[in-house]
Amino acid sequence: MTANGLNVRLGAGRAYPIIGIVYKNSIHKIIDSDGEWGEIENPRGWINLAYTE
Repeated sequence: MTANGLNVRLGAGRAYPIIGIVYKNSIHKIIDSDGEWGEIENPRGWINLAYTE
């Protein structure tokens, strides 16, 4: 993660509710993708890939 805090969402898009937050320099496995969104394993949810490296 490159953002200080990144919202984890229920689905791939900003219209979905926020279900958690992941923090800068944390490492998460991306298990699926949909456009600019990636699904992470733990916590299970979707993040905007623009803030990852």
